[in-house]
Amino acid sequence: MFIPDKNGVVLYNELIHIEKQHKVRDKRLDNTDPPEEAKYIFDLYWSKFRGTEITFQEIKAFEEVMGIKLESWEIDLLFVIHKTVESHIAEMLKS
Repeated sequence: MFIPDKNGVVLYNELIHIEKQHKVRDKRLDNTDPPEEAKYIFDLYWSKFRGTEITFQEIKAFEEVMGIKLESWEIDLLFVIHKTVESHIAEMLKS
């Protein structure tokens, strides 16, 4: 749902747009929201780290530039999300 199709369209973004514009919620969105306390990390991954080889150095540089300090569980979650996304993409490319 978060991976662009061949035209660059991200289904999640489209469904959110439809919901905002037409007040119609697609049921597929109900299973996509992360827990509230982790939503920031999911958003951070998709907006800043997706498409990069995520490393501790990249995270440290981000923290320094943004003037923030991520908790250890947040850093762990970034790596889990990255591994999951990359594995999913690799499986899709095999098909």
